[in-house]
Amino acid sequence: MKPIRPIKPKTRITLSLPTVLIERMRTVVYWTPTLTLTSIVEAGIESQLKKLEKGRRFRARKGKIRVGRPPKHLAIRRK
Repeated sequence: MKPIRPIKPKTRITLSLPTVLIERMRTVVYWTPTLTLTSIVEAGIESQLKKLEKGRRFRARKGKIRVGRPPKHLAIRRK
């Protein structure tokens, strides 16, 4: 008998990702019956957050984050 795991509450968000990335995820999920798109995304985000948080302490937010694109003067330039 498997131990019962507590259900973690979830919230839905909408993201725009590159089509090529989404198609790669769908292919992997198709050929790996134990995976879901959600499980891949959760694992990737969790892994990246651990890297970003390592050795750093982030204070709790004081409010909601802004939606939409950041102002041009705050945008990170990618090359």
